Amino acid sequence: MRGTQRIRSKAIFVDGASANMTKAALGIDTYDFHGLYDVLVNKVGTCRTLLGPPVITVHPERAPAEGGFVKGLAGAGFEVVAARSETGADDEAIKTLLRDLNPRDVEEIVIFTSDKDFIPILRSKASQKVNIYWVATKRHQPDLNRHRLSLDVIMLCTTPRFTFVEIADFTEAIGSKRSAASTPSPIDILKTLTYVVEHNPNCPSPFLVRLVGSAGVIDFKAPGLTADILGYGRTFEEASEQALARTKQLVEA
Repeated sequence: MRGTQRIRSKAIFVDGASANMTKAALGIDTYDFHGLYDVLVNKVGTCRTLLGPPVITVHPERAPAEGGFVKGLAGAGFEVVAARSETGADDEAIKTLLRDLNPRDVEEIVIFTSDKDFIPILRSKASQKVNIYWVATKRHQPDLNRHRLSLDVIMLCTTPRFTFVEIADFTEAIGSKRSAASTPSPIDILKTLTYVVEHNPNCPSPFLVRLVGSAGVIDFKAPGLTADILGYGRTFEEASEQALARTKQLVEA
């Protein structure tokens, strides 16, 4: 008796922190997540059967259960995983999901990230005859005058079973620019406040933004002892956004 043929599918992952940092290089302010979903599902790779909803990591402070941001992602078809970027928990969450993939079920993996830390697990999946589509950009970041993509990633994508996908080729489909009258950026808001920014290149999230907390002044004390409102991030903008979000939470509490 002939058994039924097992259908292999596509698994999609979006490193939310990395995707957020990519916006500046793409020249966009916000993602159209419906457009991003369509690109990752229908424009990248050859398989059109999904293992499950595309997974995207989001910082917990942007992902309250009732939040409109998360509702928008879910409405676009994404599964949201809340995990902190400053501790690397977001990357670990995706790595765990990648490890659990059965190559008998998965034909393709699509991953949107600039983080080279995914190389070992993706190389392992490629050795199991899974095709990898690495989505990122080689466009320069305005604040760096270079791209964030590691040479290790670029070279890996020249090897069998790996394909590099330039997300900038889909900019019109996935993003939009704010009008001049729209909501100001986190950095624009920060410029109206008293703040201090610290930078440690040896930390996973090298930027730390301090805002005035309950002490009424910035006290510069260590985390856990300080009354300052703290925000961490891989970029100044990400740290600013986190600090402002914490300020809003305290005001509304």
